[in-house]
Amino acid sequence: LLEVENTAGFLGSGFHTKDYHIYLWALLEQIDAKLGGCSSITSTETPNISQENMTIFPNPSKGTFTIQIDRPIPNGEYLLITDIYGRTVRKMNCESINRVQLKDTGVYFVITTGGSQKIIVN
Repeated sequence: LLEVENTAGFLGSGFHTKDYHIYLWALLEQIDAKLGGCSSITSTETPNISQENMTIFPNPSKGTFTIQIDRPIPNGEYLLITDIYGRTVRKMNCESINRVQLKDTGVYFVITTGGSQKIIVN
């Protein structure tokens, strides 16, 4: 902008070059402000929640809860606990599940091959 400050250059649309650059700067500032409040969530769709083979209690919990799976567990099957962004918080062998403790509050999904269930930690 300093280079164009002393020139009397006009664009084809009648704007002075310096005014055009200021306009673009202000427009980009507005776009940055609007995008600054955005998150990286690409979908608000809730995963398919099936409670037929799994019981989680208490729900909501204070951070410690029990998971019971009411079906035969194949050898080596894992259970995943993910946050609402789909990041894996914990991966556990299904055979050793009893009480689970999470330290951060939030909404989590407990996922097995038989389905998933939502748990709220507050």
